Amino acid sequence: MAYVKKLELKLGIPEFATPAGVADQWVADLKINAERINAKRLARVGTEEAFSEVVAGPSSEAFSPVIDSAFVSKSGKSAAQIVTNQRVNLARSFAKYKDKLDFQFETVGAVVAKRFCDVVDMAKDGFSAGLAARTLRITGAKEAGLGIAGIAPMFLTGANLAESYLRGIDDLVAGAAILVSDIANRAAFKAALAGKLVYTGVEWIKNDYDPAFGILMNVELDKLMNAFIDPAVTDVSLYSGATCYTKWETDGVLGHILHILIGKTSA
Repeated sequence: MAYVKKLELKLGIPEFATPAGVADQWVADLKINAERINAKRLARVGTEEAFSEVVAGPSSEAFSPVIDSAFVSKSGKSAAQIVTNQRVNLARSFAKYKDKLDFQFETVGAVVAKRFCDVVDMAKDGFSAGLAARTLRITGAKEAGLGIAGIAPMFLTGANLAESYLRGIDDLVAGAAILVSDIANRAAFKAALAGKLVYTGVEWIKNDYDPAFGILMNVELDKLMNAFIDPAVTDVSLYSGATCYTKWETDGVLGHILHILIGKTSA
């Protein structure tokens, strides 16, 4: 059996600061659209009937399967009675729900949605920190360049300029960009991979790079890769294998990375 390695690439997860202006723009957009947000809220769930249809009803339907149909509470209530009571209590909560949001979007001192805007201002730092700590570390940003979710799909769809996007925290160990899917599915694969990398990468970060959780995320990546790869180009993707994988791992030199290996075994 002969094995040919076609690409090995290690993409680092950087420390990241939210680019200047991003959080400010988020705040400005929410404030500018406060009236529109409130109008949409009132149009969708502005009446008790609409609230019951959109919120209370679906919530009760989702709650119903949680309780065994044979269950009886200590007070003698059947499962059906418990579900009914839950729906009634939700329906009765409309007034409280409406009063709270009316209060937030109230015009105070000629300022539309004054309290809503104050809450947005207070949330700015949390929004900025959340982006820097998780999402932007995987996606990258306009001011800082592409992240893993942009670079990896370029390498795995054979983009000519892929190498020009590598950063100082990356390592092209061997090979070059290569199209691993068939040409007809290239665009779909690129988009699907980018989305899956954002999801799995952010979740891994949120779970403090836990190795066991990383395995769960790598299984997700294997499923996606194997749904698209051309078997004539590369072996089946297997995070625990040694010939083809796209997986999150912790490297002794580069730290937390996405490690890509593409290769083909032949008789």
